[in-house]
Amino acid sequence: MKSSRKTNSSSLKGNKVDKEEKEKKRKEEIDAKNQEKEIQFKKLEDYVNESGLSLAFNIIFAELISKQIMPENFFTYTSMRLKQIGKEIEGLKTKEEINVDKNEEEDKKETKNEEPSDNKLFQANKKEEEDVLLTVPPKKKK
Repeated sequence: MKSSRKTNSSSLKGNKVDKEEKEKKRKEEIDAKNQEKEIQFKKLEDYVNESGLSLAFNIIFAELISKQIMPENFFTYTSMRLKQIGKEIEGLKTKEEINVDKNEEEDKKETKNEEPSDNKLFQANKKEEEDVLLTVPPKKKK
């Protein structure tokens, strides 16, 4: 009887250890999943902030209240405004790209025309020298 009690108690201890190990593994898996979810959430949050979606929704929310739009029309109004805001942003980006392209072209033209005869600064200095030469009285001959 004593040996069977020892066997039972040792098997109970073994079962306890197995359960504890399984519980630890399960907790570690849950922690790993939670960390992964937090990373994904942080990435999503960063994307929303960088894209301007949160600002757009704040604007739309204010418009819904100020224009007293009926709740049944919230979705329709919001989708319409998001499309409009998207087009406005795209238009701004296009204008910005055009301006950047123009500036790059002007920079290229200026670097090509750096020969002294074409350089505006050189030409201005040359004209100033001519003006100075014209204003200096000639030397008297003795």
